[in-house]
Amino acid sequence: MSDKNNNPFNVKQWNPPWKGSTGRDARGHANFSNVAYSVRATVRTLAQKAANGKTSLMAIFFDYAPIDDGNDPAGYAEFVAGRMGISASEKLYIFGASGQIARRGDLKAMLRAMAEMEVHAGYQLDSDELELGLFLYERDFGKKPKSLGEMEQR
Repeated sequence: MSDKNNNPFNVKQWNPPWKGSTGRDARGHANFSNVAYSVRATVRTLAQKAANGKTSLMAIFFDYAPIDDGNDPAGYAEFVAGRMGISASEKLYIFGASGQIARRGDLKAMLRAMAEMEVHAGYQLDSDELELGLFLYERDFGKKPKSLGEMEQR
């Protein structure tokens, strides 16, 4: 279902709704006008988790994909860690103190693995949608780039 609602991360809808949201499904997952807005919402969610001290994949996914929602957060963390080539308990330094993206490559690897976990094995997150979503996040919450071209240069 997540690939049909342009939300390959199954990020939940917020109140007020996420920018780019067109509604939500029966389980509370946001529907987006395009995948880039789902990337933006997911990065914002991850940055907030980091700001609240959740800095390992294990800590992040016990909160992002809780057991009471029918998830296996430890399995999720191990899957993403395996794709990233790190330990699920390793401290991540993806975001800076003010929420700016500090390790873009690590974040992209994490997002690709999350999308594959949520959609299906072998799912490939579109690179253009990923870059646009990161641009939207940074424009709205992090360092404010002048253009998408500037984002691609870093």
